[in-house]
Amino acid sequence: MPYTYYAHGLTTVHHLFLDRLVEVLRESGAEVVPDDSAGWALIQTAWMGEYGTIEVRRTGPDLQIVYRSETPSKETNSSPLVHHLTLALIDIDDELRAMTEGEEEGRLLEGPGVAEELKRHLMDTRSEVLSVRDEVRQLKDRGEEVARPERLLRRVEILCDEAALNLEAGLNPEALGKARAVETLLEKVEAGLGEI
Repeated sequence: MPYTYYAHGLTTVHHLFLDRLVEVLRESGAEVVPDDSAGWALIQTAWMGEYGTIEVRRTGPDLQIVYRSETPSKETNSSPLVHHLTLALIDIDDELRAMTEGEEEGRLLEGPGVAEELKRHLMDTRSEVLSVRDEVRQLKDRGEEVARPERLLRRVEILCDEAALNLEAGLNPEALGKARAVETLLEKVEAGLGEI
């Protein structure tokens, strides 16, 4: 039985969703190869001895992600790859949802103070990231598993840099969208660290 995940309302960021999914899978050490005829909409993947196919479909306003294991005797819904894939899909879904909502909010905000306020917010966020990164490093030194928080923190730093570039270019809605995504991912990291 295939594993299915729905990213509700994210069909408008379909290509960004696919790019992030491929990036996260590759970061984790998975082999990822697009099907030549379908591009990234159909992905062959291998991770920790498990092989399968991930298909991303647009179904109205939603994205449907379907994973089919091609490894004999693997129960799809309880496999390590499905667990890893589920966490990655949730993180990407949360990031892109916060980003699109932030961009919509940014289109409604106007005035000269918006950019300055956002710059201050990003500076505060960078300080918070340094503090959280130190906490992750301490947990790692104690032998704790911190791969997911590290991955999310790398993404937070990239989004902070992109938001700053958007601000410099006068693209306030895009900057606010990325700032909202940063907040969401940083909250996930902090919540995850509290459970370690």
